[in-house]
Amino acid sequence: MYYRYREKNILGKLSHPNVVAVLGEVVLEKSHGIVMELCDQNLDVFRQVGRRLSEEETVHIISQMAAGIAHVHEEGIIHR
Repeated sequence: MYYRYREKNILGKLSHPNVVAVLGEVVLEKSHGIVMELCDQNLDVFRQVGRRLSEEETVHIISQMAAGIAHVHEEGIIHR
């Protein structure tokens, strides 16, 4: 449980538009979880309508992901 607590504290300090915010934690009798912000967008919408992403959409999404990961790395955190 120490690792979850530590993870929540470390990730809770991050603030970037491409990194999901950690809001808190939930500790139950037999489980422990991290409460994260609700993302109002995800890639499932494309899969559900059965269309492929365009090259421009793909580049945009991957650029956002890379920016988020770069921010995490700049803060000294290695994404696993």
